Amino acid sequence: MLEMYISGVSTRKVSQIVEELCGKSVSKSFVYSLTAQLDPMVSEWQNRSLSDKHFPYVMTDVIYIKIREEVKFLFKFTDIDRLARLKIS
Repeated sequence: MLEMYISGVSTRKVSQIVEELCGKSVSKSFVYSLTAQLDPMVSEWQNRSLSDKHFPYVMTDVIYIKIREEVKFLFKFTDIDRLARLKIS
């Protein structure tokens, strides 16, 4: 259940999937109460500092977005700089 929620599945959908897979009814509020316990851990992990570590390889995933600036169409993308800050280029 928790992995589904972390992956962005709504509490309602998690509830439906658990019922289909396990045959047990789980309320949305129960799913929410479980996931609320994860929030501090997820927040801590997302905000951890990466600047004091050395990474021989860094794998990133980007999203290209077609944007119109004045008369030109440009592709913008997300980027991670050396200090592990997310920026839009």
